[in-house]
Amino acid sequence: MTVYDEDIVERIEQANGIAPSELAERLGISQRTLRDHIRRINQTLDGAARIQYMRTLGGYVLEVSNRQAFDAWLERRRSLLRDDPASSADARAAYLLNDLLLRSDWITLDALAEILYVSRACISNDLKRIAPVLDRYSLTLEKRPRYGIRVKGPEMGRRLCLAEATVRRMEGSAEDAFAGVGVSVGAGTSASAGMLADADESAENGAASKGTSPDDVSPKGTSPDEVSSDGDRFDRTLAPLVNAVSSCVDRVLAHEDFSVNSLSYQNLLVHIAIAVLRIQGGNYMPADSLPNVAADSREYEVAQRIARCVSETLGVELPASEVGYIAIHLAGKRVLYDDQESQVVTDDMWELAGRMIDVVWNTYRFDFRDDVELRMNLARHLAPLSIRLTYHMHLENPLLDDIKSRFPLAYAMAGEASTELANAYGYYPSEHELGYIAMTFALALERQKTELDKKRVLVVCASGMASARLLAYKIQREFGEHLASVETCNVTQVASQNFDAVDYVFTTVPLNVSVPVPVREITLLLTDDDRALMRDVIEGSSQDEPAAYLPRNLFFAHEHFESKQEAIAVLVARMRAAYPDEIPEYFEELVWQREGAAPTSFGNLVALPHPLFAVSTMTLVAVALLDEPIEWGTETGPVQAIFLMSFSRLPETRLDGFYRPVASLLNDGAAIEELLRTQRYEQLIGELRKR
Repeated sequence: MTVYDEDIVERIEQANGIAPSELAERLGISQRTLRDHIRRINQTLDGAARIQYMRTLGGYVLEVSNRQAFDAWLERRRSLLRDDPASSADARAAYLLNDLLLRSDWITLDALAEILYVSRACISNDLKRIAPVLDRYSLTLEKRPRYGIRVKGPEMGRRLCLAEATVRRMEGSAEDAFAGVGVSVGAGTSASAGMLADADESAENGAASKGTSPDDVSPKGTSPDEVSSDGDRFDRTLAPLVNAVSSCVDRVLAHEDFSVNSLSYQNLLVHIAIAVLRIQGGNYMPADSLPNVAADSREYEVAQRIARCVSETLGVELPASEVGYIAIHLAGKRVLYDDQESQVVTDDMWELAGRMIDVVWNTYRFDFRDDVELRMNLARHLAPLSIRLTYHMHLENPLLDDIKSRFPLAYAMAGEASTELANAYGYYPSEHELGYIAMTFALALERQKTELDKKRVLVVCASGMASARLLAYKIQREFGEHLASVETCNVTQVASQNFDAVDYVFTTVPLNVSVPVPVREITLLLTDDDRALMRDVIEGSSQDEPAAYLPRNLFFAHEHFESKQEAIAVLVARMRAAYPDEIPEYFEELVWQREGAAPTSFGNLVALPHPLFAVSTMTLVAVALLDEPIEWGTETGPVQAIFLMSFSRLPETRLDGFYRPVASLLNDGAAIEELLRTQRYEQLIGELRKR
């Protein structure tokens, strides 16, 4: 519970004699904490008023000596509430994260509670919230009885976490600073959180060792009104360092003709400035904590020059390990198409790009396996991305919303392909990183689209190959711009024909064998009716009928699920019951294996669970629309529309006509809201047909 001084003052003034035990109970704090509050209140009131204990009146009373000054104090306190770090859980967490990362000494929970004007229990809960954030950077909260707590872990993690929070704070509010650093947080999600949950009273109540009191490990001279601006005060401390670093970076980059993506420029400056701040405090980057950065690399050469300039400007010595630290950031700040020609593609990146493309083929049946340009673009992008993933570096993508709205299918492909990145680096990319990866797939889709739109036709005749070739010539002359190829065969050859490169069959006689592509009958003369039929097929949309993939018997409206586990179990069971020959018994296990690899929530209240690999001969989608959303366990928020997908494993399957409208719909927040409002199958199919 958050307790504010002005609330205490107003309660005492209204009661005009309230027992300490009663007031403490109403506020949800101990009497000791209440006494601490009153001591600070009397200090800040500075003669305008004073809280006194009057035995004759049964407790605390407020004696106002200067009403005007007292009213001004109250007004000032109320105006500070919106900036008070204790005013919200996120803001307090941001404050604690910043404070603990900067200090190397111990601090007690009592001291933190005193700084933030909240109970020790409130601080304990806030610390549980920041523990998973620290975990992302291999940092933990260390507890020791009679000492208190402190952050423990590598210097690299401390710097990266601190810089991330600082950049977020520069871009928004204190709440943004915390919310943007890492993961969604909750109790019991890390070893640190568990440790804190078991914290004993000796740690919470104990003073620091060797005669150190809470006042000694807290910011000295900090008044209640000044606490709220701790982030601002840190930024003001950092600002001159950032300015000095900026001057050095600008000169070196210009001299060396070395480009850093403009979106990452501020981020780079903050990282270097925080490195300088840590060095000034005697905290250096250990040499063995960095990868072996080639001394002859372009990044290392530029980093050396930046380090030399910073050293001369600010009077700090930057050893080789700090040069390597700067070099890592220079490499990590590059993004797609930044000086791509100069980047050497390593075998590891080439192989990883190939595995990502294989994932897209296995899931979406889009074949980019021979697209050398896509693979090269991916491999070049993976080099700096691998650094950012390894060291949890954040990179903004200002085009993210535009990419998600214009290229929803490419964004979905990027998300699926990035399961390989999670396997390789133990960390799934952020949505900003997915946006950059999506750009590579968007370009590949555009290149492929021309060919996909052109049809591959087989002409079958019964009256000889000469007639078939003549008919093929007429078709080519009439529809040539819409055709990729026109092949011919005799009716007796149909059974042995390879249909992998055929989209449609046009035949002058009925076929007695089944073929895996649509068949249309025409006459040898190619009449006007024949031309109209062929025009509908050849020049029409390649989009598949949505109802073929989303049957009515797999559409479930107004569902109520308590959890993600229940939702998946029920939908899998219903899909198996409806299509027992298509959905195997181990289907649910494969779905959970995919959930473990990376999130399947799409945002916009949508999730798309699916198996790790295709197992059915048909592509089927079970849709559940919920009356109330459920948690999906990801940063994309709750889920209220679930699309459980089973992909066809057949090699000839082409799903571009299905995925394009589905991806477009799922990225359309307004359309999803309307679908959830109506909960009608016809609404879903109609939306897909429009796209």
